[in-house]
Amino acid sequence: MKNNHKRRPDYETLYPGVYIPDEVLEFLKKSDRRMEYFAYDLKRDRVRKDRHGRTVRDEDGFPVRLPEREVSLERLIEEDWEFTAPGPLPEDIVAAKAEKEELRRCVNLLTPEERELITASYYKCVPERKLAVMYGLSKTAVHTRKEKNLRKIQKMMGE
Repeated sequence: MKNNHKRRPDYETLYPGVYIPDEVLEFLKKSDRRMEYFAYDLKRDRVRKDRHGRTVRDEDGFPVRLPEREVSLERLIEEDWEFTAPGPLPEDIVAAKAEKEELRRCVNLLTPEERELITASYYKCVPERKLAVMYGLSKTAVHTRKEKNLRKIQKMMGE
């Protein structure tokens, strides 16, 4: 890299007569180098070099360019890149939260017996066989009641 010394400040001449401990100077130099890397090294055009340090050229005589290490959002938009943010979209999070609140509200409108069956079955994951033993009913009766309660909730939610 050429002229790097011109980009990095000399703190001793910047602050004459001020004692700057060596570890602070070392930290400032590393920090300056890191800022220089982000400001210049990532953004400059890079070309492929052969083992002798000469620029490699394509069949038309132009230097072979290496991919950029940093690409601007504007360039991605110009090139029609399609990308999504990792994770769910904010509107999906809000919609899911609203749906959960509506479901809770509907479950709370059930009778205590219906609510207990739905809670045990879906929130606590108790199998129908175990519920049948707990309620003294057949497995089929538990399943039928559970389905009836679900339809009732769906009707309340407007589905």
